[in-house]
Amino acid sequence: MPLRLWGAPLTTTVTTTAPQPAICHAILEANIGKPRITLAAMSIVITVATERNAELERLDDADDHLGRLLLQGNPGGLLGGIDPFGDAMFNRLQIPALHKELVAQLSRPERAPGEHAFLEQVADLAQRASDRGPHIHLWFRGD
Repeated sequence: MPLRLWGAPLTTTVTTTAPQPAICHAILEANIGKPRITLAAMSIVITVATERNAELERLDDADDHLGRLLLQGNPGGLLGGIDPFGDAMFNRLQIPALHKELVAQLSRPERAPGEHAFLEQVADLAQRASDRGPHIHLWFRGD
């Protein structure tokens, strides 16, 4: 059973050499008497919302396909501005460019079938957000 490093006092100091330890949740697990650190990304929720933040559509990345894509390396462009552990908002002028980047990601051959299907859903959501007109935002809410 994993021991979560947040929410409970610890008597052991744990250090990690992860590239970005400040944004990673670490889980200390027992591994036949030897502790091991597992870095776990959290799910991203993608919403289309009005300027007053009324949610119109929602897509949950429960399997963390987008989070894994973002943690593999900075994809550049607007996708590079999505923080899997924070919030990012795109306005009506940015959403079409983001849609193009998502479509470009779909053409990459190394995509797993589940990842490809999810990125298609995100691209479709971005297109629908763009079609709604002004005063609409596309939110990526991490962690």
